Amino acid sequence: MLNDIKKKLKFETFTEFCSRCDEILKSFQLAMMYPTFSMNEYKNYIYYEHKFSKNSERDLLAKDKIFEYLMSYKYEYVAKNDLYSVLGFLKKGQ
Repeated sequence: MLNDIKKKLKFETFTEFCSRCDEILKSFQLAMMYPTFSMNEYKNYIYYEHKFSKNSERDLLAKDKIFEYLMSYKYEYVAKNDLYSVLGFLKKGQ
């Protein structure tokens, strides 16, 4: 079951994350219930296996926003519009 959830957590681009953010968030919440799921491992997946922009500051902004959005289920709510603002910012810079 956890392997199915992990597959749903995978994404290739920031655009894909934005379009599937609700699904990914629900999968992340489910995965957090499993003691064998490593949040740090998934965070490393986001930060080290993706490159969203050639500009390092924009790239880090996108990665931070993804992780902030995922953690918002537990802490302060982050709106999907925040993700789309970053997406527009990334597209503007390319």
